[in-house]
Amino acid sequence: LVGHDDVEVGAADRCHLVGDLRARVGGAHDRAEARGGADRGEAGDAAGHHPRVRIGDGHVDLELVTTDAVYRDEDDGSELDPTKPLRIAVLNFMHETVTFLANDTTLDDFVYPGSPARDEALLQSDPRGYLGGFVKLAREFTGVELVGIESPLFPKTDIGSGWVTNEAFEHFVGVVIAELRRQGPFDGVYMALHGAMGVRGVERPEAELARRVREVVGPDAVLIGTFDPHGNEDEVFLHYANLAFTTKYYPHYDCYLQGERA
Repeated sequence: LVGHDDVEVGAADRCHLVGDLRARVGGAHDRAEARGGADRGEAGDAAGHHPRVRIGDGHVDLELVTTDAVYRDEDDGSELDPTKPLRIAVLNFMHETVTFLANDTTLDDFVYPGSPARDEALLQSDPRGYLGGFVKLAREFTGVELVGIESPLFPKTDIGSGWVTNEAFEHFVGVVIAELRRQGPFDGVYMALHGAMGVRGVERPEAELARRVREVVGPDAVLIGTFDPHGNEDEVFLHYANLAFTTKYYPHYDCYLQGERA
């Protein structure tokens, strides 16, 4: 670290430098971890899998200067090209079912001007709610592509209807799955849900939706859902999805926040 020119080093050099600094101020654990990092760096340099590192004059800030880094999945060795956009499918399927009402929520109740929605119409359908928060924050990052999957909006009966018919559920889930197959592959899926949908013949509608989505997008995609605090979910949803976020307040003024967190 002398002179006025930056120097470009390999990953092993970087690991040795960091390890030496940590060893001076740390204990045995730090020294052992530093040695392990240096070994991995040497292996990476030999295989050509690590970018170069630039070390500036008089400081130890480490800056990646490569534009062609390759990211590898630890499980299957697959490569993710960082020049390609991160593709996230966005879908919506909500109902707050009042099961003691006699009138079922039918397929036609979800169909009206503006619903179902897809593409940008879906992404802009709830600007102050879950979708609004998710879309706003996701679009603050470069290299993110949001794909609005054809989805029904909240039914025109609002919460003034009972059980969702099996016909309605299977129809709209079938449309979602077909769209995911047609427009994939995806790196992630965001599902704007409610959690209190009751469907005739389907014990856990949101978990069943997550199961079918997972079958299409594969094990590596990240699935995240947002929920109303009146939802009735359990661990089954998270058997298929990675994360779930729920509004905490009534009135639900933090829906937008939970969309951002997702």
